Amino acid sequence: MNREIKRSPFVQQFTLIELLVVIVIIAILIALLLPALQQAKDTAKSVTCMSNLKQQFTGMALYANDSDGLIPPIGQNFYSSGMPGYNGTWYSWLGSYGYMGPGETYDYGPYGVT
Repeated sequence: MNREIKRSPFVQQFTLIELLVVIVIIAILIALLLPALQQAKDTAKSVTCMSNLKQQFTGMALYANDSDGLIPPIGQNFYSSGMPGYNGTWYSWLGSYGYMGPGETYDYGPYGVT
């Protein structure tokens, strides 16, 4: 009882048209997905910016609380011969006095570290 399995002479393969249709469908899906990803990336940047602004406001509010309600003008420079790192505008040194954490006034620190 030795039965041989007969194979059909025609092997099923994908046609060129079927492959092209699949490639076109994938390209259309990618074209629809990329703008949504870009929009999500832009939204993330906007949220980061809003968070940085909120932290700057909080730091200035804490500074004003410690300084009898006074805050320095944004362009005012502070110079001191005895304190390293004190020269510059208020937003450049606000973090070094504990009012704000690193990275909240700039996206990158002094060495390019986020």
